[in-house]
Amino acid sequence: MKNRIYNPVTRRMEVEGSEHHKPSYIAMANSLLDAAVNTVKRVANGEKVLATDEVLAERKATCLECPQWNPRGWGGVGKCEACGCSGLKLTLAASQCPIGKWAR
Repeated sequence: MKNRIYNPVTRRMEVEGSEHHKPSYIAMANSLLDAAVNTVKRVANGEKVLATDEVLAERKATCLECPQWNPRGWGGVGKCEACGCSGLKLTLAASQCPIGKWAR
């Protein structure tokens, strides 16, 4: 029997490693909107918008190790096949991984 896990992006139980449950465009848009709102809040509070070089390096390393990461996705920027995030999201200080691989 295959291991089933809860995917917080799609909000349903899925077979671990399954290619059949890609995130919907709505789920990806919600994740992007969350990052945008948190970035605007940081700007309003006078906080840094971009992640530090150290944080960015940690996030990249985490994503590159993940079997769901597609470095050629989104036109070469990189894309997570589990949640749909692009490599650009890694650079925002206010962003977090929707599937819990890294936090703000």
